[in-house]
Amino acid sequence: MKKNFFLLLLSIFFSISLLEIYFRFNNFPVSGTWRIQDQNGLYLNKTKGSSKHEFKKNTFIQVNYNFSKFNNRKYENIEYEINKPKILILGDSFTFGWLLKDEDTYIYKLQKDFPNYYFVNVASGGWGFSDYASYLENYCKSISPLHTFIFISNITNDLDDSFYSKLYYLKDENLLKGKNDISSFKKHFGNTGLYQLILENFYTLQFLRNIFVLSNSKRKENIIDNQKNIKSFNKINQKENENSKFLSLITKEIFASTIKCKTNLNIINLAWGSDKKNTFNYYPEVFEFIKNNLLDLYLLNENLWKNKANFELEEGHPNAKGNQYFYEKVKPFFYVILNK
Repeated sequence: MKKNFFLLLLSIFFSISLLEIYFRFNNFPVSGTWRIQDQNGLYLNKTKGSSKHEFKKNTFIQVNYNFSKFNNRKYENIEYEINKPKILILGDSFTFGWLLKDEDTYIYKLQKDFPNYYFVNVASGGWGFSDYASYLENYCKSISPLHTFIFISNITNDLDDSFYSKLYYLKDENLLKGKNDISSFKKHFGNTGLYQLILENFYTLQFLRNIFVLSNSKRKENIIDNQKNIKSFNKINQKENENSKFLSLITKEIFASTIKCKTNLNIINLAWGSDKKNTFNYYPEVFEFIKNNLLDLYLLNENLWKNKANFELEEGHPNAKGNQYFYEKVKPFFYVILNK
């Protein structure tokens, strides 16, 4: 019995060793973890340390992200002074700088242009209007930003992300606060130093983790598809009215939080993923609330959409050239706002 058990362990060890050698020689991408959840289940960047992020398709990409106390991405070669006037940046993975080195992100470029300010970039992958509202309500006062900028990758994407979140929901045409499910594993183990170390250096664990994430993603997609099928029985106009109502109320929630926090709000629509002239036209109630605070890049992106492939990574996020485009388009706007 002991001999058989020993042989079983030896065979497992030998198999894992072969897998490790194979993965390493083939540049199998490994990535750490940098997401935590707060008491409401809001997904945030962690508050310290760094994480490796790799991607491989036709090309191999490796970057390292650093993080700081406000759940923000911290850039190298930037002198951070906590007492500088703060500029709070909210957005999704586009504004976070997914798979990009610090110097290739448009927020880094803006930070270099305005060294007398502290750009607090808390943007996180998958964020939408619900996440912006939740973050502002719970964390804005502790940061006390002079200005707050919300960058929308595109209005449809941010709206969808808000519906998939459970942080807010509609009931009898009223906006109510909810909570996202909190991962027990992430709460107790997911962001420990040991797990991070193993995840970034043990290829077989990364492979198994990817399988789990993929299967879990497919399960969520099936749930979402079922929800869409249920909604498809409703009238299209009714669905659009619900979307507009929800977005209108969540936008009011965002404005209310910025007023309490005494920060000046500006919203910038990066207009990525659609070449429609202005998706806000589909939600007139929403546009009424944000039109005086909006810079809409739909009006500025004709060259990008003619050659979109040149501005994106293989997996679809904006590349360094795409971020340079964003930077050049929003820089004049920042000079006006920050030099008043």
